[in-house]
Amino acid sequence: MKFVTIDNGYYCDFLGKCNMEVEILYPNEPPARLYNKILNRNEGLVCFIHADTTCGGLEEAINDTIKKFGFHGSLGVVGAGSVWAHSKIDLVSPTCDSCLIVVDADREERFDEEFDGYHLYVEDYCMQVGGARLIQIDAREGTGQLFYDGRYFVHHSQTLRRRGCAWGDYGKYKLKLNKKWKKIVSTT
Repeated sequence: MKFVTIDNGYYCDFLGKCNMEVEILYPNEPPARLYNKILNRNEGLVCFIHADTTCGGLEEAINDTIKKFGFHGSLGVVGAGSVWAHSKIDLVSPTCDSCLIVVDADREERFDEEFDGYHLYVEDYCMQVGGARLIQIDAREGTGQLFYDGRYFVHHSQTLRRRGCAWGDYGKYKLKLNKKWKKIVSTT
């Protein structure tokens, strides 16, 4: 499995301390376009993960989830503000949070590059592939601590903390997503 992040200045403070081999991209193009380039030059599973996350046992948790439930489009975690799904049960969500998504590069679906900003391209992808199974891992919003015991995934939400809710062109992409997928249920 390949792990990929776009370093928006937080990699060294968070994901870079997690003892994982991660390909680092830089935000010189929209994420959907960068993700598609990675998918087009790789095979098998690719995990796109935000630079402002910390985790432990993530690859093992992903592999165990696939072994138990199979892989049917995408895997991820679900979060809304400080409320996160603790993915300890068999749960499929219509979409997952953009901070972590596992996709299969061998599938024909790609991220829609019409979502040419930093919002809702992951949710759109999940709708294309029929939803996202939640990874069996303790997922939560950042609490200030960097490391925990066991299998965990923590999104520290540094961009949200710096820019606030619905920063940038969020409203534009939310309208686009709602128009494209009439009955979408999203965590954002």
